[in-house]
Amino acid sequence: MAGNLLVALLYAANSSTTAFGAPGGWTILSSNMAGTNAGESAVATKTATSSEPGSYTFTGTGFICGAIMQFSGTIALDGSVTYNAVASATTACTAPSVTAAQTGDGLIVAFGSDGGKTFTTPAGMSAGPNAFSDLNCSIYGFYQILSASGATGAASSTQSASKAYTGWSLLLAPSVVTVNGTATVALGPLTVAAHAAAAGGCSRGAWLTLGPLTIPLEDQSAGYFCQSLDLGYPQSRDVVNNRPDQDGADDRTQYMGSRVVTANITALAGAGARIDAVAASFAPYMQPSARPVLHYVLDRPGSPERVLGLRGLASSWPIAGPSQRDIHLQWVAADPIARDPAVQTTTATPAATAVILSPGDVPPRPVFRITGPITAPAITLTPTTGAVWRLAFLSSFAVAAGHFVAIDTAARTVYLDGDPAQPRLASLDWTVSSWQWLPVAPATSTMALTGTGTTGATQVTASWQDGYLT
Repeated sequence: MAGNLLVALLYAANSSTTAFGAPGGWTILSSNMAGTNAGESAVATKTATSSEPGSYTFTGTGFICGAIMQFSGTIALDGSVTYNAVASATTACTAPSVTAAQTGDGLIVAFGSDGGKTFTTPAGMSAGPNAFSDLNCSIYGFYQILSASGATGAASSTQSASKAYTGWSLLLAPSVVTVNGTATVALGPLTVAAHAAAAGGCSRGAWLTLGPLTIPLEDQSAGYFCQSLDLGYPQSRDVVNNRPDQDGADDRTQYMGSRVVTANITALAGAGARIDAVAASFAPYMQPSARPVLHYVLDRPGSPERVLGLRGLASSWPIAGPSQRDIHLQWVAADPIARDPAVQTTTATPAATAVILSPGDVPPRPVFRITGPITAPAITLTPTTGAVWRLAFLSSFAVAAGHFVAIDTAARTVYLDGDPAQPRLASLDWTVSSWQWLPVAPATSTMALTGTGTTGATQVTASWQDGYLT
């Protein structure tokens, strides 16, 4: 509702350096750099207008989660935001105490935690409608009305396991009448999408990006609606031949081909659409030379965002009458794997291993970045299921201090300093090395780095995006 106060509670897990970026209309009021063992948190606000979009995107680094609370009435923050950052906690989590500036002040308390943890509702408080928790990041918001000027409010909660966390408190004034609205949150960059009226007809949210361009598949304020979104399914790349001297066939099929994605959209003049202009607005995303990216959020736990890279295949919008246009759009996804937009990373050193966990459907093929100085570097991956495998360089190969070598296991490339003009594929020791992939959860893989001539700067970082079939 126009004039309501929107409060975004943001938390970046495993990060002490992120600078949150807010979309237009939002103001970052305060942020807290908690330290290397706890994440960074922030508060942003916005006054609601009569026409709010279906989603907001806040940027940052690391695993980002957040929630939006909506408060009715023309209200504002009363005082500053106060934080309590804790590097590690067993069960008890406490937000700072604050004092009401006037009768009826509202108190918001938030807890953000590394890892998928849950927080109990503090005594005397009510839970916000938009708690979020997954494997990497959790955020919970609570609120209450303070009875009189000078009254103090604090909150103590418990989390389901020991993790670094930040608790923070802020006051609203004058009186918070009620909390309304719900929100869902996906990981960084953070997208917060309202349920209710902002939810699309074919998904909780679906939109296309092409460089700086963005267009939603449904925009009620513009008078067009997504009737259906068919994500298709990867084709099977059959490798089959008939047995020449007996019944049956030899089937060596193991890889997927492309998938076809289809969207059907209706533009209605009676809903305010310039129906032919709506159809034309999708033209840049349909050119064969363009490579738009489809983002979508479906109705499933955690409302995760997925992305698919596309290439235009077919488009039609029959001109029939002045009141409606039925728009048919079709694309091919050459890479059939839907990705989590967040890039996951983990780092090992010669002195400490790291664990790689991917909750996706498709085994990830990471990019490894070995930072020097190191001679004869070798990465060893030990999965909890499956065989151990290595990527090891010849004994004569060295990475100098201030340089790195990037190994892309999907593209099967090795570049010094990530420069294609400096290939180093021939420097791998193929007597012990192989191109493999990592198992998905619940299996994990332990990554170890070995070599000589190392210093405290020597490390290997694995980067990947979790991949899904739906």
